[in-house]
Amino acid sequence: MSHVLENAKIARNYAQALSAVVGSVAEFDLVVSEMHKLSPLLSSEQALKIWHNPVLSRHQKSEFLAEIMAEIASTWIDHQSVVSNFIGVVLKNTRMNLLPLIDQELDRISAYRKNIKLAQLSLATPLAKEMEQEIKAVAEQMFHSKLRWTVAVDPTLMAGFRIVVEHTCFDGSMRARLRQLKSHFHKDSQML
Repeated sequence: MSHVLENAKIARNYAQALSAVVGSVAEFDLVVSEMHKLSPLLSSEQALKIWHNPVLSRHQKSEFLAEIMAEIASTWIDHQSVVSNFIGVVLKNTRMNLLPLIDQELDRISAYRKNIKLAQLSLATPLAKEMEQEIKAVAEQMFHSKLRWTVAVDPTLMAGFRIVVEHTCFDGSMRARLRQLKSHFHKDSQML
């Protein structure tokens, strides 16, 4: 198994474990929100240097984590112990580098619990908001579902866009259209 797939599987397991601990959808959303606030802090380049520093003991790293948690605890309403215990387990197992992947999995689980599908819209160039909204509306009609969108400009696209919803991809990029055209001409030349 590749390193990337192995990390994705491990992150999925952590996210599922956290999901199992937190009962209701509303509570889970609060925990996910807190995780989204923490993950960038705890998986930053500086923080990763601390987590992977062989000179620091596990106890020292835990103390550092406790200081960070105490610093931001004043902004928390509920679920501080669940989140801090979870982060502590991730630290103890030396998986802090997986926090961004765990965040993605938490989003996926949250959307699944609400019967919402995650969708990625990749654009060759930024579009006018009206055009972007029209693409999203058509996609939601095609999938018969409310979609939670992330939108990004993909410099590898020459023109057009690509939509990925769960395991389904609609490729409206120029490269995909050229491939289709090439395939069509290839089939026609074989028929002659």
